[in-house]
Amino acid sequence: MEFTAETLADFIEEKTREYWKKNETPFLLADVGPAITKAASPDFNYKALIAPLSLKQFVAGMSGKVKVVQHATHKAKVGVIPANEDFEFGDKVVFEVSMEPKENPTKSHSRSNKYIVLNFLQALASLDDSELDKVVIPASVLAKLLKEK
Repeated sequence: MEFTAETLADFIEEKTREYWKKNETPFLLADVGPAITKAASPDFNYKALIAPLSLKQFVAGMSGKVKVVQHATHKAKVGVIPANEDFEFGDKVVFEVSMEPKENPTKSHSRSNKYIVLNFLQALASLDDSELDKVVIPASVLAKLLKEK
């Protein structure tokens, strides 16, 4: 199966509902990746499809379809539940993860910019010489994109 961002979101939503219906517990994020890999073609890399987002960020951005829940003290215990359901890990408070931007940008912003610039340059490298001669990018623009904030 070949995925696009939209079909990947639909797949995650469907698997989450199936898992919830059967177990009434969250579909753990640690199991989502392997489920995608199992359903996809052998050479498919979902991380490249959703980059620069992590799987957790991608799923959290699927608002209205699913909710991401996280254990209050075991931060690695992250699950996905249908959007219309509620769940608590034991007697602990569960936090819903949102995609709201943080007030203070972190270093991940500069890492994602570097990733984007490198991918762009790799795409340029695939152009033939006549097309490449038409591309003009000031070094100051590239330097500004790569600059850490």
